Amino acid sequence: MELSKLMAKRKSDIDVKLLLFVIQRTSNFENLLSRRFTGITLEDVDGSALKSKINKVSQSLNPFDDSVVDGNNPFKEDLEEESNSLSPAPTMQITPFHGIVSKCFEPYLNIYIESLDKNLNDLIERFVQDSKQQHSPSNSNVTQPEGSNVILSSCADLFVFYKKCMVQCTQLSTGQPMLGLTTTFQKYLREYAIKLLQNNLPK
Repeated sequence: MELSKLMAKRKSDIDVKLLLFVIQRTSNFENLLSRRFTGITLEDVDGSALKSKINKVSQSLNPFDDSVVDGNNPFKEDLEEESNSLSPAPTMQITPFHGIVSKCFEPYLNIYIESLDKNLNDLIERFVQDSKQQHSPSNSNVTQPEGSNVILSSCADLFVFYKKCMVQCTQLSTGQPMLGLTTTFQKYLREYAIKLLQNNLPK
């Protein structure tokens, strides 16, 4: 695909904002195609789809084909019950246009993961600075009731950010980029535990 070749040549020019923008536009285009076309010609480009249509037509000319026999078959009800009992549960149908263009962006989603890494690093540093300000001498006059539990609001903020990242990543890919995201999550959970949780333990 020409788009893949162009991206490979200009990989250094791709930033996360541009990447997410083009993925969103491409996904919208694929959804538009799915609403307007069936995509039957994409299912088999080697012509096997056409062959299956011809076979269906030839079978319909067969006088012994159950699908064309008049509804006087005494075993019709039994056959219908058996077919219903063996039919698989309905599954979500993915159109042939799903990922037909946007899949070429997946090798570059490491740019997105690296951007999340930087954002999480900045977020942890902000949490550390806020924690230092709360324990500064100017705030030392504020007394806590004995036996009260100190709740770190940054903990909730961190997991809300994690949730947003997971939702966004699943919309982009559930493959290797998702594994990269889990590694990044592990890294900053350790950072949070060392820089904030341990420092707030009772002494």
